[in-house]
Amino acid sequence: MINIQNNYEGSNPGATTVVGYQRYENCSFNPLDKIIELHNEKITLYERMVKEKDDMMARLEKLLDR
Repeated sequence: MINIQNNYEGSNPGATTVVGYQRYENCSFNPLDKIIELHNEKITLYERMVKEKDDMMARLEKLLDR
């Protein structure tokens, strides 16, 4: 017969110790807000990359027209 026990000694209030790791259940931020923020940053980066590509294409076309 196997005896498995949970040991919560030394754990922080509001945190659960799971095999040496702590999972905090009271986050100080909303994870959904972080996902939205990262998505908006990705869109901004993509738009900047497209603008740089368009600028480069315009410069190359100008060089070819000489």
